[in-house]
Amino acid sequence: MSPSRLAALFKSETGSSISKFLLWTRMRMAIETLLNEPDKSITEIAFETGFYDSPNFTKATYQMTGISPSGLKKNSVLIQLSR
Repeated sequence: MSPSRLAALFKSETGSSISKFLLWTRMRMAIETLLNEPDKSITEIAFETGFYDSPNFTKATYQMTGISPSGLKKNSVLIQLSR
C-alpha cells in the first residue's frame, strides 16, 4: 500500500490525518507525564514524548489545550481532580 493510500484510508476511517493523530498521541503521553511525574522538567518530557525541542512542545501544548506546559504542571492537582 502506498503512503498516500494509507493516509487517505486512515483519514476516511478516523476523520483525522495520521500526523494529527500522532501529535495528539504524543500530547496525551506528555500531559500524563506532566501530571504523574512533577519532578521532571518540561524539556525532559518534551524529548521523551517525541517533540523536537521544548519551544515546539510548548507551542503545540498551548495550541491544543490553551494552557502552557508550565501552567498544566502548576495546576496538575486541579486537573487530576477533574478527571
